[in-house]
Amino acid sequence: MLLEQINKEVQQRFCKIANFVVNSRLRFARNFILTENTRLRSSQPRKAAKRCKKNKSESITENKAFSSVQCYKAYYEKDTLELKINTLKNGKITGSMVMAAFNKPKMDGELSGEFRGDTLFTSYTYFVDGNKKMTYKNPMAFLKRGDELILGNGEIEYALGASYFIEGKPIDFDGMKYKFTTVDCVAK
Repeated sequence: MLLEQINKEVQQRFCKIANFVVNSRLRFARNFILTENTRLRSSQPRKAAKRCKKNKSESITENKAFSSVQCYKAYYEKDTLELKINTLKNGKITGSMVMAAFNKPKMDGELSGEFRGDTLFTSYTYFVDGNKKMTYKNPMAFLKRGDELILGNGEIEYALGASYFIEGKPIDFDGMKYKFTTVDCVAK
């Protein structure tokens, strides 16, 4: 039992590294990753990342017992944002968000994260204007006030191809333009 848990943790760590390398624009990271066979090959991380994605989607469908599903919309001038949040029984959050801002490319992607107090911290992985070959990833924070979610604005730093909110810097939720209100979920 303990050995299975250790193997699972090692596999999860390897999946994170493989996904980082595949999504990284750092050439040296792609060329110098140790693969499962402990051989240096640049093609192995891509295969490992695909296998990890498959395993992850299988585990998500096993755990897809949502305790709740909530949909939101935010309007600001000519901008429309649609948000769907799935709360899993383990407290984790998954979902999707479409950002259609006036005179800007449409962003469509997936959210994953968790609530810390009254604030939902997520990672938003998205593509722009339907180009699924190029994905982007940014942190997002939503403050829950009653039935409303407010998209916050904070300083972001980039390290090794990943972006994070700067620790210790406050996230601003006051006077923000995107305030989500609950709406009925519509099947697409």
